[in-house]
Amino acid sequence: MENRPGEGEGSAVRAEAADPPGPGTAGRGSAGAFGWNGSDSRRSGDGSEAAEGTRRGSGERFPGTDVPRGRRDGAAEIRAVLLAAEALRREIAALTLPFDLPEVEELRQERQRLLTRLDAYVLPRLRRMDAPLLVVIGGSTGAGKSTLTNSLVGLEISPTGVLRPTTRSPVLVHHPRDMGAFQSRRILPKLSRRTMSGSLSLEDEATRRPTTGSILLVPHESVPPGLAVIDSPDLDSHVEANRELAAQLFEVADLWVFVTTGTDYADMVPWELLAEAVEREVSVAVVLDRMRESEIAAVRVHFATMLRDRGLAAAPLFTIPETVLVGGMLPYRVIAPLQRWLTDQATDVVTRDGHVGRAVRGALDATLETVPQFTTATADQALVNRGARADLEAAFTRAVGEVGRGLGDGSLIDATVQAGWQELAGQDTDPGGDGGRLRRRMQVALRGHSRYQSVSDAVSAGVVRLLVAGVDDALRGALRAWAQRAEAAAALAQHPELARRSRDFTARANAALREWQADVLDELNLLGSRSRPSAEPSVVALVCLVVGADTGWVGPAARRLLATEAPGLDVDARVRSAREQLHRHLRDLLVIERSRVEEVLDEAAGNAVDAAGLNRAAERLRGALEAAGIGPTDAEPAPEPT
Repeated sequence: MENRPGEGEGSAVRAEAADPPGPGTAGRGSAGAFGWNGSDSRRSGDGSEAAEGTRRGSGERFPGTDVPRGRRDGAAEIRAVLLAAEALRREIAALTLPFDLPEVEELRQERQRLLTRLDAYVLPRLRRMDAPLLVVIGGSTGAGKSTLTNSLVGLEISPTGVLRPTTRSPVLVHHPRDMGAFQSRRILPKLSRRTMSGSLSLEDEATRRPTTGSILLVPHESVPPGLAVIDSPDLDSHVEANRELAAQLFEVADLWVFVTTGTDYADMVPWELLAEAVEREVSVAVVLDRMRESEIAAVRVHFATMLRDRGLAAAPLFTIPETVLVGGMLPYRVIAPLQRWLTDQATDVVTRDGHVGRAVRGALDATLETVPQFTTATADQALVNRGARADLEAAFTRAVGEVGRGLGDGSLIDATVQAGWQELAGQDTDPGGDGGRLRRRMQVALRGHSRYQSVSDAVSAGVVRLLVAGVDDALRGALRAWAQRAEAAAALAQHPELARRSRDFTARANAALREWQADVLDELNLLGSRSRPSAEPSVVALVCLVVGADTGWVGPAARRLLATEAPGLDVDARVRSAREQLHRHLRDLLVIERSRVEEVLDEAAGNAVDAAGLNRAAERLRGALEAAGIGPTDAEPAPEPT
C-alpha cells in the first residue's frame, strides 16, 4: 500500500472500499466517463488496480459523448443581452470615483471586480454560448485537487507533492477539438497560454518556463468534447499571487467543483467561496475528499445539512474515501460517480445550458444589483465636484473685483508711466496751460511712434501685471478652499495644473490690450475725422484716463489734451466707454482661464456628473435578460445530496 502523494505529511492510507454514490452523484444516465473506459474493467472481470492503471490516458470514451444531446436556440435574444451588457460595461468603465468619500474604496474595488468579471467571463461567454463547459476544481491547501484532477483525466496533468503550493499556475485540460476555444484570449485574457503536447512531460513543461501569469493547456482525448477542467491554485495559498489567480479562475467558471476534506469542510475559506456561489447562482458540486471510512456517514450528513442551511441543498455531494493510489491516481470506482456526473453536465445541452445560463445570469444580476450603489456614489461625487467648482467661481469672482479696482484707483499710473508722459508733454504740467501747445508738443514727440509706444507699453505692462496677479490670487484662493474639503484634497493634488495659470496667459493678455488700444484709436479717428497719426496723442491721453482716472497731474493734463484734440467730445462718456471695453477684454480673459481650470477639475472628478447613462444601460440589460429568459429557471436543479 502507498500513501497518496502530495497530500502532505500525516496523510492516512485510503480504505479499499469506495463510498457508494448517493442520489445526485451519478447524474442523468451512465454513458459518459472519461480518463479511461471504466466499463471495460467491469466487462473483463479484471478489477485489479494494475489493470486499471494500464488503461489510464488511453483516450477512450463511451459512445455518445461526441455529440451533445438537445438543442440550442434564442441566438437573437442572446445577442441582445450581449449588446446590452457591453453598453453597461462601457458605462461602468467610464465611471470614476476620485473623491475619498465614505465607503468609496469598497466601491472602487467592486467596480474593478465587475469589469474583470465582465471582460474575463460574461462577455466572452455571451459571444460563445456554445463553447465548452468550463469546470474549475478548487479548494483549500492539501485537499487533493491535483490528484483528483489527474485521476479524472487519467493523466498526470497537474503536479502533486509535499511541497506547497503544488499548483503554481492553473492547468486546463480539454478535448483536442476544443483547442480553439482556449488558445485564444476568449477567457482569462490576461493569462498567457502554454500548451503541453507531444513527448514533453508535465515536469519538463512546468520547470522549463516561468509560470507566473500563464495557464497550461493540455489537449487530451480522454476528456469528452464540450467539457474543460481547470485545476486551480489553492484558495488559501500562502502565496498572494496564487490566491488572486484562484479567485480569477472561479470568476470564469461555468461550474464549480469544490474539494475539501473531512477535517477542513467547516473552515471559513470553503464557506466564503460557497456563499459567493449562492450569491452568484453558480452551479456547485462538492467533493469530500480523504474521508476515513468510520467518519463518512456522520460527516456527510453534517456537511449536507450545512449546505442545505446555506442555500446549497441542490449541490451534489461526492465522497472519496481514503484509498490506495495506483500510479499516483485514484481508482476508477472511487471517482466514477463524479466522472459520469461531469460528463453528463457537458453532453446534455439542456443541463449544460442551464449551468452556463445560471453563471451568466448570476454575474449580470450581481452587476445590476451594484448599479444603484454606483449611481448614488456618482451623485455624491458630483456634489463634491460642484462644491469645488463653486470654490473656483468664488475665487475668480473676487479676482474680477480686484482687477476692476486696480484699473480705477490710479495705481497703474506708476513712475514709468509718469516718466513717459513727462517726456511726451515736456514740462507742461499746469492744468491751466494751453492745450493746443501740449498737443503740438506731443505730436512732435510722437513722430516715429516710439515714444507713444513706450507709454502705451508701460500702461499695458501694468494692466498685465494686475491681471496675472488676479489669476494667481484666484488659483491660490481656490486651492485654500479645496484644502478644506478633505474628500477632494487627494484627488485634486494629483493635478498640479490646477495651481498654475496657462503658460500663454501673459501673451494672450498682451494681445488683448493691443486689440483694445487699436479699437480706441479707430474710434477716435472716426470721431475726430483726422488722420491716424494725429489721433495718437488722444489715445495716450484716453488710455491714461482709463487706467488712472483723474489722479495726479497726468489726469488733468490728459483731459485738456482730449478737449483740444476733439472739441465737443464728451470726455467722461468716452472714458467710461473705453473703460467698459477694457473690462470686457479682461473679464473674457479671466473667464477663459476659469473655464480651463474647470475642465481640469472635471477631469479630476472623472466627469461623473450624471448617472443617467448608467441607469439607462442597466434598464436595457434587465429588459434583454427577461426577453432572453436565461438564468436559473432554465436549468434542471441538481438532486439533493443524501
